[in-house]
Amino acid sequence: MFHDDHFPHLFYSIQERPLSAQRPIGARQRDRQTKLSWNPSTVEVLLLNLQLEDQAQEWAWVVHCLRQESFHTDRSTLLPEPLYALTKMEEYAQRIADEEE
Repeated sequence: MFHDDHFPHLFYSIQERPLSAQRPIGARQRDRQTKLSWNPSTVEVLLLNLQLEDQAQEWAWVVHCLRQESFHTDRSTLLPEPLYALTKMEEYAQRIADEEE
């Protein structure tokens, strides 16, 4: 998580580089320009509807952790788990509707 002190309700969820994407020891980026690379997916978390007693840091941490909680993969997803599952459900619901017609 990254937080800019100038914006109290703005956070960035940055996922770690997976073990499979580690750079070989002694390798320099400029020597590997044609090799595959891995870029972390950064998500901006803007908390707009907080209640008076809510802590912005706690809610941002929940969103960050839910990106790592997908039940079918050990990698982080772009969206937090409830939203990610909802997008997949929309895909399956469309297929079922198409099959019934």
